[in-house]
Amino acid sequence: MSKVHYGVRYWLDRYPASRRPSYPQHRGELKTEVAIVGGGAIGCVVAYVFAAAGIKVALFESGRLAQGGSAGSTGIVVHEPEADLHALIKQHGLRDGRHLYQTARRGSLEYLSAIRRLHIDCAVQTADVVHAGVGPKALRALRRNVRLGAMRVWRSRRSAGPRCRERQV
Repeated sequence: MSKVHYGVRYWLDRYPASRRPSYPQHRGELKTEVAIVGGGAIGCVVAYVFAAAGIKVALFESGRLAQGGSAGSTGIVVHEPEADLHALIKQHGLRDGRHLYQTARRGSLEYLSAIRRLHIDCAVQTADVVHAGVGPKALRALRRNVRLGAMRVWRSRRSAGPRCRERQV
C-alpha cells in the first residue's frame, strides 16, 4: 500500500473513473424517514441497509460519494468507540457506558457483515488488535479496561505463571 505515501488514493485507484457514478445535487424540500449525512463508506452501506429494509432514506454528501476520507483512509474498521470503556462509564454511568461501548462494537461488526453480503470488493478481513501503552497512566488505563471486560490479556508462551509480566520501558 505504498501508494498512500505518494498521495494517490488507493481505493479510488482500484476503481476506474468511468465507472464512478455521479448523482444530482439536491434542491428544494424532501420528505424521508431517515436522512444520512455523510456519503463515505459507512454512510453508503447504512443507506443501502435502510433502503433494502423498505425504509425511505436520503443520503447527503457535500462532495462525491466515498471519495473523501473513505477513499484516502487505511480501510481499518475499529470495533470500539474513541473513548475507552472506563471513560464512557465515568461519563455516562455503568449501564449506559457499557451499552455505548457494546453498541459501537455491534455496529462495526454489522457494517463488515453488510460489506460481505453486498459483495463489495474491498479485501475485507478480520485481524486481532494489540493495545499498548507507555507509562504508568497508560498502564492503569489498560488494566481498568481489562478489569471491565473491554479487552483480554495476552500471555506469551514465555511468561512464567498465570499472570502477565508487565514491564515499563
